[in-house]
Amino acid sequence: MSTDASLLILTAVLTLVLVLILVNIWETRRKGIALLNSNRKIVKTIKDSEVNIAKVIEKRSKQDFRQLEALVSLHEMLDLKAALPPTRGWAASPDLLLTLTSLVRKHQPKLVVELGSGASTIILSRAGAVEIVAIEHDLEYLKNTQELLAEHQVSNVKLIHAPLIQKEILEESFIWYDSSKLQDLKEIDFLFIDGPPGSKDDAARFPALPVLGSKLSKNAVVVIDDTKRSGEKTLAESFANALPNHKLRFLDHEKGTAIIEPL
Repeated sequence: MSTDASLLILTAVLTLVLVLILVNIWETRRKGIALLNSNRKIVKTIKDSEVNIAKVIEKRSKQDFRQLEALVSLHEMLDLKAALPPTRGWAASPDLLLTLTSLVRKHQPKLVVELGSGASTIILSRAGAVEIVAIEHDLEYLKNTQELLAEHQVSNVKLIHAPLIQKEILEESFIWYDSSKLQDLKEIDFLFIDGPPGSKDDAARFPALPVLGSKLSKNAVVVIDDTKRSGEKTLAESFANALPNHKLRFLDHEKGTAIIEPL
């Protein structure tokens, strides 16, 4: 093989090696850039998550402090004979309990009807309600409330066990309290709606209007918990429409509260 041919082959081989090296360098650079961009996205995602978490923590901390303030105010305002049961969650939050206290002192109702029972029953009594009728569907929870009333030396509360049954109301089917247990109610001055459980059924509390609306006194006050849920918000608006001489306002409580009271 001639020298020129050998040089030509060597040159070709060296060129191929050089090309492979350049391709490898380019591929490595491409992967590096892709990895860098990916890392940047990960870093951004982490930073965004940190910001969101910080906002959630800040919001939660403010809410916790707000509820603590309300709870302290309740203890200062009311003659509580024992510790209150846990609030928030399924139970009424302290901000709502404080509002109930203010409303009862303002309107001085003779008869309060409460759908649900628990800490709110104690608060309504200690705030100055003359007579309270608390409706409870859960027998075990009713027994707990009875014990709570005894601990707080409350004697102006009548607990009624009204199981949830299927009912036809206004040509619609609902699961609501056995209204046969409520027939004797009349001239209700203050209606507090915090039951039955409504987290899984937007219309769970709607029957309160057709069943109890006609039993309200002329200047009755209606308070509805959980109005950050659409069902309770709609119920509040329906009550307001049925009571033209009343006004409706929503309070930005932990779970949302609606108040319908005389003009």
